[in-house]
Amino acid sequence: MIKKILAILTILIICNSSIIAIDLDSLFIKSIGGTKALTQLRNLNSFTIEGTVNFNEASGTFIEHFKEPNMLYLELKLSNMNLIQAYDGLIAWQQDHNGRVSELSGFERQALLTSIYMESLSYLFENRLVGGYQYLHDTTINEHIYYQVAFYPAYEDTVTVFFDKKTGMKSKIIDKMDNIILVTEFSDYRKINDILFPFEIEAKYLGTTMKMKYYINSIVTNTEINNNIFKKPLNEIADFRFNDTTDQITVPIEYLNDHIWLSASINGKKKVWFLLDSGSSANFFNTRAIADLDLEVTGTMPVMGIAGFDEVQLVKTDSISIGSLTLIDQIAGSMDLTDFDKMQTSDKEFGGILGYDFLSRFPIIVDYQNLELSIFNPENFVPPKEGKVIPFKLTMLIPTIEAKIEGIEGDFIVDLGNAFGLILHNQYAERHNFVDLLSEVKTNRNTFGGIGGTLKSKSGIAASFRIGEILLTNVDVLIPSHGEGLAGSSQLAGNIGNQLLNKFKVLFDYGSNNLIFYQNDN
Repeated sequence: MIKKILAILTILIICNSSIIAIDLDSLFIKSIGGTKALTQLRNLNSFTIEGTVNFNEASGTFIEHFKEPNMLYLELKLSNMNLIQAYDGLIAWQQDHNGRVSELSGFERQALLTSIYMESLSYLFENRLVGGYQYLHDTTINEHIYYQVAFYPAYEDTVTVFFDKKTGMKSKIIDKMDNIILVTEFSDYRKINDILFPFEIEAKYLGTTMKMKYYINSIVTNTEINNNIFKKPLNEIADFRFNDTTDQITVPIEYLNDHIWLSASINGKKKVWFLLDSGSSANFFNTRAIADLDLEVTGTMPVMGIAGFDEVQLVKTDSISIGSLTLIDQIAGSMDLTDFDKMQTSDKEFGGILGYDFLSRFPIIVDYQNLELSIFNPENFVPPKEGKVIPFKLTMLIPTIEAKIEGIEGDFIVDLGNAFGLILHNQYAERHNFVDLLSEVKTNRNTFGGIGGTLKSKSGIAASFRIGEILLTNVDVLIPSHGEGLAGSSQLAGNIGNQLLNKFKVLFDYGSNNLIFYQNDN
């Protein structure tokens, strides 16, 4: 249900009616139920699908709406949380585990459009999403023969589909989202108005524990669907409160081992220390710190770190309080963060990580020099002047900006949890041969890492690194070995951490999708 290389061929041209090794048009018609099904599809302008879903250990229900030519809305209701992805024909957006809405961009947006392309059978119609296809070859799996066909949604993605040679039915799709391979299998086909629909769909993300299985209960075609359901909501319910007498608070931070630490309390009962991390797409508790709080477990979720993937429980809290500011009814991850605990030099209890679920709700200024964190009410916030504004988009809910290293462009995440300066992801570094471009390159003895494990690395010095109008020179650079996590990304160039950010006061404003860099007092 969920979710690039386009080769220009001299003989076999990718198009919607190619002369190729097999008659693809006939195969596609057979895969949907025959010519009667094609007639029905030509008259289909919408459908609504409802059923149940198993998402890792959680179970719930789902509803999906499609309206031609390309609008989609998918909502999963899982115990204490609703997850939504949607596309209104222009904007792709999502609602996360805590009800926060954000716009999808980059490979996440493309993954959703690829899913729409395949589900809406756009390759059969000229008025839907553009794309192409090409027959590859036959393949045998478990004594079954399949036609293997490559599809190119929007000519920006490559999806491999396996059609059963005997029945013509679509059996499996293999897709890739950045460096994660998604395998989706289809079964239990039934006819609705002469059209074949799969009533069981299973999706697995290889290399992770994430899997989803959908069981369809009903499919209704040509339903009346209000276009507003596909549109990104303009207003969100505030799940926080400031003290009645203020719209801004300033809290002290500690800057230890190039990490930012601040004090917070959980459910008004336990005061602990958190690491501030814009590279984390959620808040996470250290399992040991919350063992005595008896928090409700709502499910599990795989998480991706710099080196790979890990599994976390999801737990529900009544409140997380930072000074006189309180976050209400929050779902957070819970995992063993003992290695992060060792980063502290004090004996203060380590409570976890404050990430997107905290940072996205407020404009926040990180003042490294004065060891302060200023948090503002977003309703009436006006940013201080004299700063350098750098727009960002969200990638996996992490701020991502355009920058240039040695004049070479790339998309870099901005990561307050990164204790280094600048990390170049392996594929980007190899693609542009940075080992030769940097000076003083050496192999490091020590490993580094985070969630997902540790990695070996090389280091060097870049003559220049430019963020908008900001030019930094003689920048220390770390190049990790290839990893399964963020370090192995094919889409992201690298990661900007505290040893660069601490040269400034930095405003994170997710409401306007801007970072603003201010000069330090000195």
